[in-house]
Amino acid sequence: MQANLQQVLSATTATLCNVLSDTQRACCEVRCLSWDSRKIVPSSLYIALVGSKVDGHDYIADALCAGAHIIVITHDIPQNILHNATERGCAIVRCNDALVFVEQLAAWWRTQLSATIVAITGSTGKTTTKNLIAEVLGAAGSVCATLANQNNELGVPNTILRAEKDDRFVVVEMGMRGFDQIRHLCSWVKPHWALISNVGTSHIELLGSRDGIAHAKSEIFEQLPAHGGRAFLNASDDFLHQQRVYGNLEKRHVPCVYFNADMRDASLQRACTEGDGVLFIGAHDVQLTASGHAQFLLSVYAPIQRVRALQKAAAPMETSITRIPSAMSASGSTTASASAPCTISETASVLTSDEQSDLCELRVQQSLTLALCGVHNVSNALCALAVGIEAGISLPDCIARVQRVQPADGRQKIYQGVHHCTVIDDAYNANPDSMRAALRVLQAFNTSGKRIAVLGDMGELGSYAVDMHRAVGTFAAHCSIDVLVCVGKNAHGIAEAALEQGFPACALHTASCAQQALEMLKPLISTHDVVLIKASHSMHLETIVKGLLN
Repeated sequence: MQANLQQVLSATTATLCNVLSDTQRACCEVRCLSWDSRKIVPSSLYIALVGSKVDGHDYIADALCAGAHIIVITHDIPQNILHNATERGCAIVRCNDALVFVEQLAAWWRTQLSATIVAITGSTGKTTTKNLIAEVLGAAGSVCATLANQNNELGVPNTILRAEKDDRFVVVEMGMRGFDQIRHLCSWVKPHWALISNVGTSHIELLGSRDGIAHAKSEIFEQLPAHGGRAFLNASDDFLHQQRVYGNLEKRHVPCVYFNADMRDASLQRACTEGDGVLFIGAHDVQLTASGHAQFLLSVYAPIQRVRALQKAAAPMETSITRIPSAMSASGSTTASASAPCTISETASVLTSDEQSDLCELRVQQSLTLALCGVHNVSNALCALAVGIEAGISLPDCIARVQRVQPADGRQKIYQGVHHCTVIDDAYNANPDSMRAALRVLQAFNTSGKRIAVLGDMGELGSYAVDMHRAVGTFAAHCSIDVLVCVGKNAHGIAEAALEQGFPACALHTASCAQQALEMLKPLISTHDVVLIKASHSMHLETIVKGLLN
């Protein structure tokens, strides 16, 4: 961001509280924004947020000393602070609502950007997918992406305000806890491209059903332009059709790009690409390594001209092209009048009009191995690869960048802990889908020690909480786990269901809080054990992670 005082006042409904000279006003330029006084640097704009425990107005003096040029307040401040600001040439502006102010400023700055805006949402994997996409797009130019998981009504504007005029891409992660929230964000973010990683059960307490979740998530597509816009859709999601309908994609003729980590349905790529699809990217032979990392073969489906262009740009990477005739049946088998799929030579230059319109598969012969754990991350990686291809980045560059992305803190990050055990830190958040995915990672680990799962409460499940915790327990009982520790009131449902499924009572432990679980775990852990730690963030199971690392 780069704005002077007059631009800030014009873009928002804030008013100036102190009298500055013309020279002082001319020097009131800001290049960054923060609501944390400890992060203020010269030429910053400081937002004095009022929180439940801390009032940012108490730290205005610190922000002044650090060199803030503009300070935003929402209530009266002492006259000596106002006088000090005036002497320093710092503008004090007042607004009724700090969140509205930040959004207004971001909406103005959005009009100054020429970057392609990529918006991301989904029930699980948003932050990981955002990190993958940002890394891939970095091959084509400068990228501004959401920091950590700042995806709320404050984090989204902050992402836009962090962007520079010469950035080529801005990747914006969007969370939601109800209807109309993403719609409102997109009304001023105005993304060019948008994607939904998946439709799961997060926030089902607030939205009532997975259909409601699909409806709320699909708001991200409503502002996409028909020309130049792209909707990226998970073809293996069972709410794919609803996303297309709720997002009004077909009626507005928004081109779609599909990604799919489960290619067992041979007719799926045809159904997608014959409609509004411009590209389909899929994974074959998906498996986990002995350390839980995802490995797969990559295929790209598109008309022959585009596939050949991708193959040419991919050289010298070993690839092959197979033509899939248009007369394939819905089951994926050829009809009596159709020719079978055939390999196309790179040198073949004369194609009939039918052959030119046929769907072709470009397959990369060498498998990809992610630095991320779990089969679920294959879908996230495919989405990033699809975005990269649409951005004109070569397959080798896309693949190299996807493979080097490391897990973020609290999202299946792996550490070596006490007694040479392996700690899988997945304590940042949890829902039923991500619980099952994490348990599959633990099950895949090849170890001579024990597999220990520490599972805590999952939040925001409402009336579904009992059944969904029990479903996780049922699943866990069949995941080759040696020790199960359940933390929290709702997690007792995990324990009960696991016992009912035959999990040995002597290997099952319950705790009321993270500290109790840590004390319970310490004597259980021995050399080469693998310990998975996962729960909703409110359970603070990061305490266990820290305890096992020291």
